[in-house]
Amino acid sequence: MLNKRIPANWATKCDGNNLHVDINSTIDASKLVKEKNALKMAVYRELANSLIFIAKNSPSDNIERTDAVTLTLTQAQIKINAATMGKDIAKFRTLKSEKFIMDHLYASVKVQEIVK
Repeated sequence: MLNKRIPANWATKCDGNNLHVDINSTIDASKLVKEKNALKMAVYRELANSLIFIAKNSPSDNIERTDAVTLTLTQAQIKINAATMGKDIAKFRTLKSEKFIMDHLYASVKVQEIVK
């Protein structure tokens, strides 16, 4: 179901009861404000938006039963590997407040940054 709705720069793969999503980021670092953490903030915003997109566009009963969800977000200067559980992604479907989304992201998603 998710494969029918994903953007062109995404690729999904199921391995047993696990979901892996590869995203080639469309963030152009040259257009960002020359602030110290502007790129990092933009990439994490895209990560959060991607997790919300997965939550809203996957059947809720399927995503809740998914064991592990891994997401690889690749941008020209930074790569983010994120891992969480399907039941935690399902909660993103109901969160509306930016603060609640940020808190849930911090509590439930394990992130690895690789600077190129």
